[in-house]
Amino acid sequence: MESALSAFLDQVYVLGRRSVVRDGGGQPAERDCPAALSRCWLLAVNSGGLKAETNLPGFPTNSFVAFALAVCRFIQGARCSPP
Repeated sequence: MESALSAFLDQVYVLGRRSVVRDGGGQPAERDCPAALSRCWLLAVNSGGLKAETNLPGFPTNSFVAFALAVCRFIQGARCSPP
């Protein structure tokens, strides 16, 4: 039993090391533009383009950024929850 566990852990180590070395930290775009920066850029573009939506009757806030941040939390929570 111990040799099977040792062989399994050896395989996990080799595959994990290979994925880190081969990827080099992720996709090339992820190395050049981290995910947080691209999300902030998208928030800036969307909030500028959708500012007029805040004038709709019944829109819950005067700031699209506040609305987007609140909605994004729910979307991210739904994406990360188990099916």
